[in-house]
Amino acid sequence: MQFEKAGKHFGGVEVFSNVTWQIDSGQRIGMVGDNGAGKTTLFRLITGRYSADEGRVTRHSDARIALLDQIPDLGRTTSRLGDRRIQARDRSAGATDRAT
Repeated sequence: MQFEKAGKHFGGVEVFSNVTWQIDSGQRIGMVGDNGAGKTTLFRLITGRYSADEGRVTRHSDARIALLDQIPDLGRTTSRLGDRRIQARDRSAGATDRAT
């Protein structure tokens, strides 16, 4: 994976610009930084969820990329555990509705 002078903006707000960086085959990475520094945005560029507004992001076709969101969207899950959590939440909400 390679970033060449990559940048991302939201509206008129620059998140980062001129990022040049390479992740070699077999490397594993993590990021630490202040809130709002652009870590999640950078990871979303890595996964292809976002595209760069400037520069270039190149992903190797055999790269395996995974991202665990800070706040998972359980409504999109197809796992049995996620389905059970949603069902339990719905049952709990129904019990609350009946009590009032």
